[in-house]
Amino acid sequence: MVAKKIARLGRLLPEDFRVNLDRRLASTKMAFTADEFAGLSLLLSLFLSLLAGVAAALFLSPALLLLFPVLFPTLFLVLVWVVPYQKAKKRAAELERELPDALRHMASVLRAGVGVEEALTEISKSKYGALSEEFGRVVAEVKKGRGLVSALLAFGKRSFSPLCERTSRLITEGVERGAGLADVLEAVATDALEVRAIQRERVAVTTQQVLFLMVVSVMAAPFVIGLALSITSMGGGPGTTGGVTAQLTLPVTIYTAVQAFICGVAVGIIRYGSASKGMRYSVLFVPMAVLIMRASGLALRFIAPSF
Repeated sequence: MVAKKIARLGRLLPEDFRVNLDRRLASTKMAFTADEFAGLSLLLSLFLSLLAGVAAALFLSPALLLLFPVLFPTLFLVLVWVVPYQKAKKRAAELERELPDALRHMASVLRAGVGVEEALTEISKSKYGALSEEFGRVVAEVKKGRGLVSALLAFGKRSFSPLCERTSRLITEGVERGAGLADVLEAVATDALEVRAIQRERVAVTTQQVLFLMVVSVMAAPFVIGLALSITSMGGGPGTTGGVTAQLTLPVTIYTAVQAFICGVAVGIIRYGSASKGMRYSVLFVPMAVLIMRASGLALRFIAPSF
């Protein structure tokens, strides 16, 4: 009964949005329909934004309640879009990690004169993690009466991986045309290994730049800002609350959050060449930076209460 009401709430979103969300949920193996997940995300984001707004008003500044219209949609987008996307990408990475070895295994089985369906069964029984599970699902669907080509194409779509989708199309073309599929799979496996080697090299080269950005924007700058606010507060003064006006606390907090957000985007550009991929870092960096800023001020007051 509750699930139906939550699903009805999720139907308020556009249909295209729910279709894309359903694809991501299928890639993550999450036991929710798109309507249920969207409705649950809507309720949870509303609750968390209200809780954060009340806490900010009590412990930071009442003016922070004005951020609720921004915080609510931001949390909702993070829950309903970023979380499924990241889980789908994580599973896609697991599939791609095992794909080269599985393709070479499948190519050797095909060269032995075994059919494609039997080769898929062999891979599903091997220890290739999530890829064995997906191939096992393909074999199970074929045994239930679904066509092999249709089952392979469905695997490619729900994998959320361009490499896996390309591989599924190559296998289906080999099945339909009867071409030399073993050599094609061997070439795809080699390409996949080369792509992974390039990705590892890029991570190694950019690690120093990424660490520098994180230390400065997420740790050092918020720490110094928090200390400065705390010292000013201890100094006191006319027309201030604890030495720092509410008008100063809010813009400094916003500045710290924006700086951390930009840092996350920059990390995505440096490491992946994509600003959108940096959003997942921004979601983590923003609360970390604000928390460090507040914690450094509280720590100074605790260590030197009569500073």
